[in-house]
Amino acid sequence: MADTKLATPLRSSTPQPTFSSDAPRLSSPPSSPPCFPWELKESAEDEKPAPSKTLTPPPKTAFSLLGKRKVLNSISENVRPAKKATRTKSKPESRPALTQLQISLGQRVQTTCVICGMEYVASSAEDRKLHDIYHRQHTEGYDVGKDFTVKARDVTSLANAKHGQEGDVICVVQYSDTLARRKRAQAVLEVVQKDLGAVPINEKELWSLLLDDETNNGAETTRRRDGIKRRPRYAAYMYVRGTKCIGFLLAERIKKAHRVVGPTPEKARTLTPQPTETQPGGSALAALKARREAEAKAKTTKLAEEKKADNKPLELSKSSTPADLGVARLWTSPAHRKQNVARSLLDAACAHGLGMDGNDERRVDRIAFSQPTAMGTQLARRWTGRRCGWLVYID
Repeated sequence: MADTKLATPLRSSTPQPTFSSDAPRLSSPPSSPPCFPWELKESAEDEKPAPSKTLTPPPKTAFSLLGKRKVLNSISENVRPAKKATRTKSKPESRPALTQLQISLGQRVQTTCVICGMEYVASSAEDRKLHDIYHRQHTEGYDVGKDFTVKARDVTSLANAKHGQEGDVICVVQYSDTLARRKRAQAVLEVVQKDLGAVPINEKELWSLLLDDETNNGAETTRRRDGIKRRPRYAAYMYVRGTKCIGFLLAERIKKAHRVVGPTPEKARTLTPQPTETQPGGSALAALKARREAEAKAKTTKLAEEKKADNKPLELSKSSTPADLGVARLWTSPAHRKQNVARSLLDAACAHGLGMDGNDERRVDRIAFSQPTAMGTQLARRWTGRRCGWLVYID
């Protein structure tokens, strides 16, 4: 039997691992040997200290400091009321300190201008400025500008007129004119109405149209889309000297008016001088002297009666009379009165609105005045040449 020899184990050429127990001891403690993760877990459980029999309180949280939280119920049963908005009182705004500009010692604060009649505070610079503007417009006329007369469609030159001056013109403004010209005429009308104390006429009524009744007597008519003829209700006649409007007449289309009634027959007989009879034995010279004295006495009595009647309201007839044109407003600047400005305006209104000359006698029966004042009554009597019998209409 062949001898069997034990095979000697072969050594690997790879270096053998060296463990910490085989290494020489060093001054620093050796590091832990490598291990698997589960071994670390088991060692951690082994090293965990045994639980003590005494219970430690749980750590304090925010809820433990605030108190035990109430268990919430369902939403429908535990609805928290909405918080009311608290109103914060706003601090009062600091107002600037007021300064007394006037000292009231019982004196009159407002002053009334004797000429223009405007009331203003004399100590106020703003009031004085407004008064100066209105005072100049009232006394010297309203400034309408240089182009007002140049761009006018209907102009009456008074250069060769009997009552006008060189360069004076009368311009007519009505519905068909531009808006700028109508605004100028309306501004002058406001000054006139304040001075006369008349009822204001609004803008819509001032530039309105009336149906044409085929008796317009040459007045301007306007056709609209419906084909019906219409004519302006009002027409403004402005007397311009230079650039200032110193006279204004507002004419209105009317249909009827009333005549001014004169004195009654009883009063008329007292104003007529009675003829004196020549006494027998008297001379003709004495009779002539007595007759002249009676006429002078009757004339004096008549003037006294007329003066007394001027201070009384006008008496109008109860029955109406047909009329075509009414003088709604008539005004002359105080600085230019007694210069026949109003007479020129009346003549221009007759020529433009009625197609008549100012000297035509028929104008008295066609034109009427709107409830004239004392000065207007005197003007109407001078212009018509009658103390009674001229027309007045109620607007």
